[in-house]
Amino acid sequence: MPFELELPSKSFVVTGGNRGIGYAISRAIAQAGARVAVLYRSSADAPAVARALQDEFGVMVRAYQVDVADSARLEVVYNQVVRELGPIGGLVAAAGIAVSKPAVNMTRDDFLRIFQTNTWGPYNSAACLMRLWIRHNYHDGRIVIVSSIGGRRVSRGTSVSFYQASKAAASMLGRSLAQEWARYARINVLDPGYIATDMTSSMTADERRRVESTALLNRFGTPDEVANLALFLLSNQASYCVGTSYVCDGGIVLQ
Repeated sequence: MPFELELPSKSFVVTGGNRGIGYAISRAIAQAGARVAVLYRSSADAPAVARALQDEFGVMVRAYQVDVADSARLEVVYNQVVRELGPIGGLVAAAGIAVSKPAVNMTRDDFLRIFQTNTWGPYNSAACLMRLWIRHNYHDGRIVIVSSIGGRRVSRGTSVSFYQASKAAASMLGRSLAQEWARYARINVLDPGYIATDMTSSMTADERRRVESTALLNRFGTPDEVANLALFLLSNQASYCVGTSYVCDGGIVLQ
């Protein structure tokens, strides 16, 4: 029999779901037949992105504008998602930012902005949803926190110290929440390597060649390759996967 991934008949929330890895995950979920809530902070094209996915796959996809650091607003949005798309079965926390700057020049504002998005954001997104699941006595939730191999190893020749620290914190946060909330959800962490997105598009040709040489596959990954793993972790077929960080990096961490 062919191996097919099955998702529960619920809606799924993807923060940062309108671009990069988040968009690829939104698309994979919609392609699998599930309803998708695309959460975005400021991108004017997000509603159009959601409509395009809905038209392509024939499932309900809606865009909701929210800062994932804002607990009160996030709870309002989750309740709106439930009304419009039905009960929420899973979350992918994919919203993230990076600031490239020599560490000696980093500021407190840089620190707060990066950690608020990359660490507090995933926690807040998950905690607001967990409170909803607890109120409704729901015990089959699925959460994937998109972190980075930057939280595992230092990226030589780069100046992204706060980004890497925020991702290390997000990874440990995900594993800690997995044991605390295991009664209600399976929580896992996804650690992508260098992926061809807007975040890496500003790299010079020399930087790209250096990165590619550190990967066993000698190339950048694609957002779809990360999305495939995220979709598996959300699926019924990952029923025994919990509290683990899964690497999708072309073999960089082995070098």
